[in-house]
Amino acid sequence: MPVYGLFYAAPQYDIPALYACLATLVTTIYFVTSAETKFYLKYEQYFNSLNFQGTISTVHEAREEMLTVLWNDAIHGAIIQFLFTVGMLSIGLILFERLQPGFTMQMKNYYIILSLAYGIYATANMLSLYSTYFADYRSVMIDTMVFAITSTVMCFFDIRFSQSEFYGIGFLLGCFLFLVVSYVNLRKYTENLEYEVLSLKPFVPEEPRRTKHFIKLKKQVKI
Repeated sequence: MPVYGLFYAAPQYDIPALYACLATLVTTIYFVTSAETKFYLKYEQYFNSLNFQGTISTVHEAREEMLTVLWNDAIHGAIIQFLFTVGMLSIGLILFERLQPGFTMQMKNYYIILSLAYGIYATANMLSLYSTYFADYRSVMIDTMVFAITSTVMCFFDIRFSQSEFYGIGFLLGCFLFLVVSYVNLRKYTENLEYEVLSLKPFVPEEPRRTKHFIKLKKQVKI
């Protein structure tokens, strides 16, 4: 339905999407208040052992403790998100029938599909955020590009070839691929953490690349 100018809205899809998106708040709150605080203490301990002459055994012990906390928090966050999504699906449908007038069967289908999709997305996003702690921006870029491209392409085919009752399946598949790729990249990076941190990172600051225009301008200033 048109709202104003070129701005259009689809209430039958937008309302279930809004309610389904609220399910991601639990993972966000958990990551900020619990996972981030507990993990950061082990993260700081590990890099302090690298920076301030820690022994090999101390570094390995700190790394194992940090990764144990990381994966335990990731698993707990995923379990909490799963339970909250199940609760939203079971209780939410009942509440929407009573409190939200005009909540049709088609909107229920959208709500179920999008609740699962946003729950998977929240878990995948949490894993991708862990990669930023190790400055693994390449993996974060790959995670983001995979999600952006696959969800867009699959939503296009979803709208073009499937029935309207199943809109959102493309977004669900894109979120699932986002979860798989973010997990694989984080697991691969942390398994070779010393190599990634000590061997692939520059030891001295690199000078910024000077363009031809900059060099030409510098010569003119000297003259």
